[in-house]
Amino acid sequence: MNWQTIDLGNIMNQSMFLRNRRAGYLLKPEALRVKDKELLAKKTEHILEITIISAQQIPRKRDENGREIIKDGLIDPLVEVSLHTPDLSAGPRTYRTTAIPNNGFNPVWEETVSIPFTCTADMWDLTFLRLAVLDDEDDDEPLAVYCSPLVSLRKGYRHLPLHDLQFSQYLFSSLFVHISLRPAHSPPQP
Repeated sequence: MNWQTIDLGNIMNQSMFLRNRRAGYLLKPEALRVKDKELLAKKTEHILEITIISAQQIPRKRDENGREIIKDGLIDPLVEVSLHTPDLSAGPRTYRTTAIPNNGFNPVWEETVSIPFTCTADMWDLTFLRLAVLDDEDDDEPLAVYCSPLVSLRKGYRHLPLHDLQFSQYLFSSLFVHISLRPAHSPPQP
């Protein structure tokens, strides 16, 4: 792992250790600990439904000195939702909300994304949800991110804290979401 580059792998690693308040030790998933590798053949189909309701106080872009870049003073935020699973053949599933023009203070989306995925060997610890807030006009680098293993996410309405690219938490920035996870063959819950 390259500790000098804050990329997706580094963010996933940091988010994994937020589960135990950065105590430093996490057990591998059971499928990776047992000698019998038949458990790795077990696959289950699930659907993650996440409703991006709103955000609060999205930060602006910063220059190399850490100062906010104020061009018009307004941003057009959108949220990129991506699910990363241990099944490398599937690749990450990525979806985007629509952009909300000129509102970085309290944008409201109320958009639901349903993401079907396969969980290999019940490795919920290694299935990550990443939410990135981008500016529609300049979407190469996220304004803020949230990343968490699915095992850490509780169902229901949640305020998820947003972080910068060094994974330091912004004090008052958050995403308001509703999360539900169900087996693929069961009907959606109200």
